[in-house]
Amino acid sequence: MSERRSRLKIYRDLLAAVESDHVPTWVMYKSRLSWKDMMKHLEELMRRGLVEEIQIKTETRRKPRRGYALTPKGKKLLASLNDVLKLLEEDER
Repeated sequence: MSERRSRLKIYRDLLAAVESDHVPTWVMYKSRLSWKDMMKHLEELMRRGLVEEIQIKTETRRKPRRGYALTPKGKKLLASLNDVLKLLEEDER
């Protein structure tokens, strides 16, 4: 059984998922979170100004879909978290 992820790793995974795909279902899959947990963490990240809700227009749908995107502050945090977690992983070896 794998060990639980720290909050830093969860936020890093969630921010990376939002950066690569804006559709909520794919963000959930890529971040390896349940829908409930993903929404809880996304709300926290939006409250802190790291993620914003966007409207995604598609050719096949009349109504735009809800999606998420990183703010400039969120992109900075993602880069910093990647650096910190990389350093921590090097120390564990």
